[in-house]
Parts: sequence; structure tokens; C-alpha cells
Amino acid sequence: MGVRTITNEDIPQLVRLVHAFHAKVRPPYTIQEAMAVMTEGLRAGHHLVLVYEDEKGELVGYAWAYPESQTSVFVAQVYGDEKIVDELLEYSRNKLIDAGYTTLRTIALRNGWVRFTKKWGFEPVGVVMEARLPVRPLRNLPDLSD
Repeated sequence: MGVRTITNEDIPQLVRLVHAFHAKVRPPYTIQEAMAVMTEGLRAGHHLVLVYEDEKGELVGYAWAYPESQTSVFVAQVYGDEKIVDELLEYSRNKLIDAGYTTLRTIALRNGWVRFTKKWGFEPVGVVMEARLPVRPLRNLPDLSD
């Protein structure tokens, strides 16, 4: 089968893939948040969601991107094995070029993703860092003012 644009009938299978992506890569970002943003963007018609369908008709990969400006697109999530991700990125790259976009951005949190995206022309332009804070119950919200 291969890469194609998502349809409404794909949403249940897409939920399963997004869940697998978040369980593996970014547990702090809940699947509910991702699906809410993605489905709203799809309804509005300005998010690009591509799926990879195997020969059995099952979805085994997806790519999600959305515009940041008239020329820049943010590639939010890509999921699948290396061959599938290659095909998803090639298809989305061509589709976005045809639509007139000139810049793709993504966040690479793992060294493997940094190496992989370099072959698609992505270059590191900064570092995203995150600190996990211990969770403790709060009776009142703390005052964070100076």
C-alpha cells in the first residue's frame, strides 16, 4: 500500500499509533492532548497528517505537520520503522514543497533522530532542554513573583 493522506475512517487506528508514539518517546505529553490538537487541525484543514498503510490495510506509521507561518512547517511527530519514516518524510516533503513552504522544523530529542533527520536536510539550530521536577502535593499555588 504505502503513504496516503488520512481519512476520517483512519482515526481509530491513528489513536493506537499516537498512543504507541507517546508511550515510547514523550510520556509527559498525553495522548489526549496530541489527539485534540491533531483532530482540530484536521477539521480546520491546515494540518497535514499522513498515514502508512501496510498490505493488510493496517496503519503502521504516520507523520503530523502543521504550518507555523506562510513559509514554515513544524513536523510534530513521525512514527514507524526507518523505511516507513523515510517514505513518510519523502511524501510530506514533496507535498509541502508543492504547497509553497520553504522551511521544515522539528525537535530532535534523541541522537538517532538527529542523525536520521540530517539526511533530509535538517540541521541543528539549537538545543531543547527539559528538567523533571519532583511532584509534591500543594495546598495553595506558590507565589512565583519576585
